[in-house]
Amino acid sequence: MSKPSRLILDPEGDLTLRVGQGNSARDYLVCSRTLARASPFFRTLLYGPFLEKRPTDGRPWQVALPEDDPDAAETILQVVHAPFDKPSNEGRSSDATVDRLYAILVFVDKYGMRKVLRPWIKDMVPDVGTFNVHATTRPLSPSLTNSG
Repeated sequence: MSKPSRLILDPEGDLTLRVGQGNSARDYLVCSRTLARASPFFRTLLYGPFLEKRPTDGRPWQVALPEDDPDAAETILQVVHAPFDKPSNEGRSSDATVDRLYAILVFVDKYGMRKVLRPWIKDMVPDVGTFNVHATTRPLSPSLTNSG
């Protein structure tokens, strides 16, 4: 089953993030203030003097993150928007891979959001000792061992 191309993480959301490119891109309706509280990067991007700030002409507020992994972004966006059952319970066994964790860690490092993983990291990685680190060609981030 394919993922929906649009996910509403906050029904009162004021910002649509488009994550990824082409057919794999997904839109997430989020609360810009929630995102800004979770990330100094997003605080500056969304509320600073950048093109990505809220349009003043009434157009919908959209920000594109074409370089990012939609699955990793979804996990972190769910964490910061507080549907507590989502990140750790949906597909845990298939999602708990080194490549999946790598993508999540890249996202949180890129946007200064490592602190949001503290309450979930042990639940997201229930059996970190069983990972075969040689099963991936990606270098493991130091964040894997230091989530804060």
